[in-house]
Amino acid sequence: MSLRKFLFSENYGRNIIWLMLSGFFTKVDAKENHLGEIIMPDDHYLFNLDNNNLDESYLNYNNLHFIILDGPVQHMNDQRLKKLRKKTQIYYVGKFDNYWQNIENASLLYPDNSSDHEEILLNIRKKFPIFFKKYLLKKFLTTFSGIKNIKLLSNHFQFKDKHVYYGYIKPTKQHLDNFRKKFYFEDKYIKNFFQDSHTSYDVKKKIKELCVLKE
Repeated sequence: MSLRKFLFSENYGRNIIWLMLSGFFTKVDAKENHLGEIIMPDDHYLFNLDNNNLDESYLNYNNLHFIILDGPVQHMNDQRLKKLRKKTQIYYVGKFDNYWQNIENASLLYPDNSSDHEEILLNIRKKFPIFFKKYLLKKFLTTFSGIKNIKLLSNHFQFKDKHVYYGYIKPTKQHLDNFRKKFYFEDKYIKNFFQDSHTSYDVKKKIKELCVLKE
């Protein structure tokens, strides 16, 4: 195990915090060991969030869990999904309901109800205290590693409003190429509203528009 995985309890991938905050680990009754590493229950297997290769050891388990953090693009392009030989539960983040309703064994990772999610957040902090202490260390180191960008650092401490959007505000060239091939749209039909945003109002407006488009 690398030093980073040990320090930040990233044995299932660098984005494990999003999985933790969703309540997934409490839902499957996972536990943490004395080092804050997540231990899945017996006969449960979680596919690593970072690996590109399929570890055949999953065949020894009956309860399989695959996390999709990058929406349909990841689902369509992750080669591991095409090689699976056992029934696997898929958990996804975000919109595109019309896409996911046609995918077998797919369900939302995060709850729809915000009050339910608040209760989940309280429970996971009690159940995984060591994990969150290590995550606090990660946040501290990440924040001060950006000290070379004085403006970004000062904004982080000075302004109260902070916005986290998990996804791409500006689509990558790979994303656009993939959707051109699958949906046969032309460049002239792509509305470019992904330019830089300078105010929180602009950010909120664009995220709302993007979420409507995803529906």
